Amino acid sequence: MRLTRWLYDCASCGHQYELAAADLSFSYGTLLAHARSGSVLIVDVVRDGVFAEVRDFVSADSQVMKRSVRDRTVLVHRVFEITLDPDDAGDRYSVQRTPGCPACGSTKVAWFQETDDPSDRVPVAATHSSWDSLTAAEKANALAARLHAALADQPEGP
Repeated sequence: MRLTRWLYDCASCGHQYELAAADLSFSYGTLLAHARSGSVLIVDVVRDGVFAEVRDFVSADSQVMKRSVRDRTVLVHRVFEITLDPDDAGDRYSVQRTPGCPACGSTKVAWFQETDDPSDRVPVAATHSSWDSLTAAEKANALAARLHAALADQPEGP
């Protein structure tokens, strides 16, 4: 997979940073996740059993069923993030969104630009070792808490 550099300016502190991105339009079921440190994960949602577990949990929620397909997808991504092991720097991953400015943590972007320049980042496959060590009850509690927070952050559309 060829990753390219995307350049960002943080709207909160002005810090300039870059993230690696890829054209995934022909990669059905493939998502990228980014950590603030710059690490990149590849998630194969078709083969990832934890993704299916999260999708099923989120889809069964009565509040989620009222949302648009796009909003439901975003909610699944937000909840799925808690199942991903952090990168080597201890940073958590964000799925299909900016992980935040490496300097201040803000997710507000003042400017960004895609480039054709290759990124030096090497994506790694998603792992769920910490998640897999939880009991079924611990997983259910964590999923419910994260879904509640994600629903609060995503107001219902018209």
